[in-house]
Amino acid sequence: MQPYYYHSIRNLNMERLIQILDSGYILPRAMMENKPSDKNNIFNGNNWISLTQKTLMDDDMLYEYRSSYDELIPGSICFVIEPNIEGIKFPNYIDPEFGYYYEGKDILFSDGDERFSYYLDEVQTNKPIPTSKMLAVGYPLNRRLNECGIKQVKSEIAFIKSTLERNNLSIPIIDSSEYDFADTEEKIQESNKKILQLK
Repeated sequence: MQPYYYHSIRNLNMERLIQILDSGYILPRAMMENKPSDKNNIFNGNNWISLTQKTLMDDDMLYEYRSSYDELIPGSICFVIEPNIEGIKFPNYIDPEFGYYYEGKDILFSDGDERFSYYLDEVQTNKPIPTSKMLAVGYPLNRRLNECGIKQVKSEIAFIKSTLERNNLSIPIIDSSEYDFADTEEKIQESNKKILQLK
């Protein structure tokens, strides 16, 4: 398994995906022109980008701790990102049952240098992540086939492809349905074949 980073696009938001590809960057909220209104990730504030690094947790730890990879990446629209990006911070772990009471509200939505997370495998950066660092765009093929059918799936994939071409990006689109869809370069190639073979 490679130490790739992953970044999920919440709620299968195609508009947000296209915005990132067109701008050339994943940006912290403070730098976005059209800021998302959700505040689901309470520990990344306005100046930090939340990522997950699957290699930070062994599979047997999933029974005891929350995993941002497990909860947010498989079956989502996401990016697979090279492990050599700038500004990475490893947050302090806070037990989701007790951390809020002991640490207090001042750490929620904080933009300070000391970072916090309910997840053991979350990492954060305050540096924009360029599309040149992206190894793949994850698309949840099985989920979308079940939700909206083949016609809509083909339309969405064609839309992503045309956006990549318009921005001269040679980033493969891969099927993010499986838990290990991008563990290695070989897995990325296999997942890309599922998209390319779609009839």
